[in-house]
Amino acid sequence: MVAEERRKDREEFRALWRDTRRQLNELTIGIGEVNDGLISRIADTAEDPRAAAQRSRERDRRLSEHIEPLVAATGEYFDSQNRK
Repeated sequence: MVAEERRKDREEFRALWRDTRRQLNELTIGIGEVNDGLISRIADTAEDPRAAAQRSRERDRRLSEHIEPLVAATGEYFDSQNRK
């Protein structure tokens, strides 16, 4: 009777240990993935500020190229409406 209870306890402890090991492995993998993501984001923000400023100026220039004709066309439209 006591031997049977001990055997059941050992099986239960082994099952708990396997489950704990599995959870620790999953947690380790999850932490590694988060860490990789953080390293990537830090590297992105640590980029050369001059290069980032240049890209920003280039985007502003392209945006201006799109906006200026729209503003001009809008002005022409309102002028034509006022002449009628």
